[in-house]
Amino acid sequence: LQSLHRFSDAETAARKLVTLREFPFDYGVLGDILIDQGKLREGAAAYQKMVDLRPDLQSYARAAHVRWLTGDLSGAIELISLATAAASPNDPEAAAWAFTRLALYQLQRGTTKQALQSCDAALALQSDYAPAMLARGRTLWALNHSAEALVELQRAAKLNPLPEYQWALADTLTLA
Repeated sequence: LQSLHRFSDAETAARKLVTLREFPFDYGVLGDILIDQGKLREGAAAYQKMVDLRPDLQSYARAAHVRWLTGDLSGAIELISLATAAASPNDPEAAAWAFTRLALYQLQRGTTKQALQSCDAALALQSDYAPAMLARGRTLWALNHSAEALVELQRAAKLNPLPEYQWALADTLTLA
């Protein structure tokens, strides 16, 4: 229902699940739906309940996103760092995703060396992880390493030809 943007129906179903089961994941789904509707305060409360019930990569990452949405970049970095620390070796893709989010927050903060380290951590977990390559390419560009950035962005766009990847590549080609 959420994927189909039937948010009212999705919210009703998620609230019912939260009432019946109180699983941490149910609070995450409810928070996702509320955030998608712009109900930030309610979504944050659902995520906090998720963190309270099960502090793990998924709950910390959601809480970090709320911090980022509200302009608290330091809080977002703190929480996504907790997510990376809570990552399981049994789910390397989720860990790579968390390290990539951390890299993007670090890039936004201007700590490019740390952002590169986070990208490298993500790519150590998933060597062909296009989102980490995209973040790494953007970070290299910010460091004025245009040739390296171009190689990274070309690899990322080849693996994931979505518009975001194509735009980053096109912008880099134009500026180079």
